[in-house]
Amino acid sequence: MPEAPEDPQETLNSVPIRRKVTAPIPSAIRRGGDSTPSRAWSPLGTLDGGGFARVDRNGLLQMAGRDWSLDWWVGAEDRWHFASMEASMRQSAMSATPVIESLMRVPGGDIIHRIGAVALSGSAGLIPAVKIEIENTSAVPVALAMVIRPWRLDAGGSVRSVNLCGAVADVNGGDAAVAFTRPPARVVHGTRDSVAPTVSEGNDEAPGDSYTSSNGDLEVALIFPLAHTATLDVVVSAPDRLDSGSQRERIVGTFRRLIGRTPPELKRPVVNPGTHQLSKVVSGWQAHGENDPWISAPIPDWAELVTWSGSVLRLGGTSEVTRALTDSEPLAGTPSADRVDAVARELSSLDPSASDSIAAALVRVQRMNGEVRLPDGSDASAGLLHAAAGVFRAPWAHTRQDDYVGAVARAVTHLDSTRATPTFDQARSLAAVAAGLVRLGQPEVAQQAIDVASRDAEAESNLHPGAEAFGTDDGAEGQPVSEFIQARLSDELIRAGNEDGLLRLARRIASRGASGVSELTDDGGRPVGELGIDMAELAATRSALMNMIVLDHIAGPVILPTFPPSWFDKPVEARQIPTGWGAVSVALRWHDGIPVILWEVEPWFGAAGSGSAPVLRSGLDPAWIGVGWEGEAYLDRFRAGESPES
Repeated sequence: MPEAPEDPQETLNSVPIRRKVTAPIPSAIRRGGDSTPSRAWSPLGTLDGGGFARVDRNGLLQMAGRDWSLDWWVGAEDRWHFASMEASMRQSAMSATPVIESLMRVPGGDIIHRIGAVALSGSAGLIPAVKIEIENTSAVPVALAMVIRPWRLDAGGSVRSVNLCGAVADVNGGDAAVAFTRPPARVVHGTRDSVAPTVSEGNDEAPGDSYTSSNGDLEVALIFPLAHTATLDVVVSAPDRLDSGSQRERIVGTFRRLIGRTPPELKRPVVNPGTHQLSKVVSGWQAHGENDPWISAPIPDWAELVTWSGSVLRLGGTSEVTRALTDSEPLAGTPSADRVDAVARELSSLDPSASDSIAAALVRVQRMNGEVRLPDGSDASAGLLHAAAGVFRAPWAHTRQDDYVGAVARAVTHLDSTRATPTFDQARSLAAVAAGLVRLGQPEVAQQAIDVASRDAEAESNLHPGAEAFGTDDGAEGQPVSEFIQARLSDELIRAGNEDGLLRLARRIASRGASGVSELTDDGGRPVGELGIDMAELAATRSALMNMIVLDHIAGPVILPTFPPSWFDKPVEARQIPTGWGAVSVALRWHDGIPVILWEVEPWFGAAGSGSAPVLRSGLDPAWIGVGWEGEAYLDRFRAGESPES
């Protein structure tokens, strides 16, 4: 295996020159064009700081509110490889967390780019930052360029100045700081159209102190030698602007916030590579999601998508409510209330604090008659009930009793006063909040909620007009409906008994995979969701996949409401699926072609002994009824004892 040369310049000069190189552009624009960019990216953030950055499918980073991005290029044995333009790029969410790994194939192996959000300790408290680790797992040394570019992820941007102080780059006069493990060996600067060709030609220079552009078209490539197995660590922080102080003082202050100490030698600061390792960030997210709902099914990637979506909804789910309360136009052709309901339902089992924020926001727009009227005219009463249910399950629920019990009672009365059959979402929200109302000493309101929800006990009511035909040649599958609507359609498909359409829909939803979120935009071409991805679609997708295993129904949990023939003789498992009765865990096992169901319902607040036991049903055997908080059943009448091949 070749050894890295001792002289860094030798590594940089060994990269072959590639002629006729054009400047790379962000993948969203390259795939969709300037006017209709193909938006698809993942949010980055922390639980305390929320989402404050985003990374696209090729590893391009943009901090929130900034008009520039940080790209990465690799000079290998054959040529320079530009991440935004490489067809060999692969991306995934590390262990289904908001830490994203992108792999670039080069001769001899892969260059691995990992990126995630961290919180840095500073004198003023925790500072949100993004950590990047770039590892050379190829067999030979490469040159790595970290490029500060005048691009946003989906449009042009602006870079007016980059000031270098050793291993720290100050962007746009204090707009942000980019700190590296070591100072760059070489630099190329120019316009966004000229830097890539110049880098490819090998016309780099020694680092200077300052680079500026009056028109904001500045691009700066900071080049590092990266030996075999070596890693470069990068920290990007967007601290508050400083109104006074010299450039040197600003750089020192930025460094102190990033590293936690003043560098002994300002020109040669050192970032500790062991600080804020992304492997520890992954472990932290896994610990937070340890008790989250989880599924395992014969379709690959379902478990990862459910787990990843839980973390992402924690980061940015509340942004959907913020948008719904300020935007009078329906987004992506769907009422804002439907989108709020989807997010509130999923967050109710993930984050009581987020549920508290959503409930508080919706209570403020609730009318005296109990309707939660959003600016687009839709009614988000179900969203309020889902959010309140999440709060009522929290250990501190009694501290919020006075804030929400009255509002919930008005919402229940409002849904009751219409005398109409509630939608399936409304029925589930009513059932979800009932247990919490009992806990808080409101049994009359709880009973009213159950009575209203029971109007939807007949599964055939209120079906989407395409539910029965979806997946057939003349069905709704070919219609241009949004992926949010497709995900919500899962409930209707289950109740219509359309197994083929449901399975086809679920495969389509799961095919995007973790971090491969929708590219959907609204009619105005805006990205869906405050973080550039559709949080409501993500919530509905998550719900759709879990519905395939356990469906929350007012009459009781339904285990495997439909059963695709391709799942015959394959194990299925789910854990902590939220229902109105409690958190349901279930496992499907097989004995000589006979399905065996094992279940456990963990009631909210541990009240198993104080109420009637749930009644369970299953699409495996429509005649079967199971009663009890836990149990095991042999469904020997499954398909009359016949396998799908019979």
